[in-house]
Amino acid sequence: MKDESGLLNHDFIVESSKPYRDQPAIYFLIHGGEVVYVGRSSNVNLRIGHHINKQQKPFDRYYAVYCDVKDLDQTERGYIEKFQPKYNVRRNKAGYSAVKHADAILDAAMASKMISLSANSSEKAYKDG
Repeated sequence: MKDESGLLNHDFIVESSKPYRDQPAIYFLIHGGEVVYVGRSSNVNLRIGHHINKQQKPFDRYYAVYCDVKDLDQTERGYIEKFQPKYNVRRNKAGYSAVKHADAILDAAMASKMISLSANSSEKAYKDG
């Protein structure tokens, strides 16, 4: 595996390499030793690049489990239920509930919307009155 310099040898690298292609996978974004997001993609390399560019979910590491496209949904759900990452939307019988870390953001957005609706109602009442 390694040569006298401590580096991996050429043959090991070539033999261990995987062909670059659209590889479906379940991926894990990790921050500070915690799985913070579980996602799925038919092209995991491209998807990780999107996360890096958007910088919406902080992470310092990632890991991918390659699997068949037909298994992506079920496998992703299993890992989300197992790890309950803070950036994933949790599913329940009624559909989706708020992401744990975003409760405050959602509350602020709803409050803003309520203020906006209230202002619109007041403006309408003023015009109608």
